[in-house]
Amino acid sequence: MRPEAIESILMRLKNGEISEDDSTDNEDDIDYYSSQRDRLMELEDEEDVGNFPTDPNLDADPPVAIVDTEMQHNLEIVERSPTPTTSSQNNLQTAPFNSRSLVWRVKNMDIVQNAFQFAGNTEYSQEIMNLDTPFQFFSYFFGEEILRFLVDESNKYAFQKNPNFTEPVTVLELRKFIGILIFTSVYHYPSVRSYWSNITKFEPIAQTMNRNRFNKIRQIFHMNDDSKHLPIDHLQHDRLHKVRSVIDYLNKKFITVPFEHRLSLDEQMCSTKIKHFMKQYLPNKPHKWGFKLHILCSLSGYAYSFEIYSGAKDKDRLPGEPDLGAVSNTVIRLLRRVPRHVNHITYFDNFYTNIPLLHYLTNEGIYCLGTVQRNRLTYP
Repeated sequence: MRPEAIESILMRLKNGEISEDDSTDNEDDIDYYSSQRDRLMELEDEEDVGNFPTDPNLDADPPVAIVDTEMQHNLEIVERSPTPTTSSQNNLQTAPFNSRSLVWRVKNMDIVQNAFQFAGNTEYSQEIMNLDTPFQFFSYFFGEEILRFLVDESNKYAFQKNPNFTEPVTVLELRKFIGILIFTSVYHYPSVRSYWSNITKFEPIAQTMNRNRFNKIRQIFHMNDDSKHLPIDHLQHDRLHKVRSVIDYLNKKFITVPFEHRLSLDEQMCSTKIKHFMKQYLPNKPHKWGFKLHILCSLSGYAYSFEIYSGAKDKDRLPGEPDLGAVSNTVIRLLRRVPRHVNHITYFDNFYTNIPLLHYLTNEGIYCLGTVQRNRLTYP
């Protein structure tokens, strides 16, 4: 477009003769050039040609990446069907995957209206809506049922260790014991004895339970029956047997809260100073040493399920679940209770993202989004 024409349009806009909408709707006023030589020829009639380099190959089209016929056929299959069928998936597996042969093109995405609209249930039960105080919320997730179980297991262990044990733990004492543990996690003293010391006494703890009783409960506190712990060489050996009952109970209780539309899956460290073979070191975490937990959360921060890392768990796969490796199997286990085909979206980082996992979850009706490592694109 010549400068005179541009100046004329601006004057007409200033005088109100035309509107901006009218000027943008007329696409015929815009000049398009099929090549750089056509543009230079147009500029030759103007005074602002400038010193443009001349190249005999200006009319030539830019080079296009060469794609194998078989690979191009496979790419067309994937482009036509976002969720490959079994036959197309077999074709993709038979063809060698070469990321260098892929050609990325600018193209509008074909999105079906309301294809990602959430169709799940997000209404809270009346029992949850009636919760008001922090104590009520804690009691909902750590209720009377699990407290009585822990009391029975603790007393059982005490009698197994000493048949003459005559001071069984009660539910009220266990509540006080747990409350003291919560206090000690907030108010840090040099040692446990310091909370009852005459000099550094912490009154909320000292008035709740005496030191000797607290130490006695701490010695006999148990979460599972040791007599049911299978040996290491057994196929069903569980490294987390001592806390397995509490883990299962909490996971069942957490999912009573309806799943949100968007979910997030990542690791979290439970910091500790003890020496244990399951202790992990993650340098990028705020707490670098501790037990590693895989957690499925909502975007608001609520944890629906968690799993303590204890090594590969291929034996924990349910019938019908694929074996996609230790990391992918962890994702599948955490998403077992998520409703299918209601358009849930799960986000995770490149530690979990790989093509087979995303393909499996898409077929299950769960959408995924995550960064990916380049070496994980070699899957067909």
